[in-house]
Amino acid sequence: MKKKFIQLEETEKVTLQEGHKNGKTKAFQERCHCLVLSSEGYEVKELAGISEFRRFPFTLGSSVGKKTA
Repeated sequence: MKKKFIQLEETEKVTLQEGHKNGKTKAFQERCHCLVLSSEGYEVKELAGISEFRRFPFTLGSSVGKKTA
């Protein structure tokens, strides 16, 4: 399977690096960091190991999709 990586212009990379440093939430900072690393050739498995970023924002047994009374 062909690997996919994003390509960033230098200005985009600088903006994402600033978002990684100064973002208001940890999730935003991690997403910025992952985008920069992806542009440098890191694979999804590697990114998952580097950051706390997860593909799914919920776990089994959570209240997602359950009806409330």
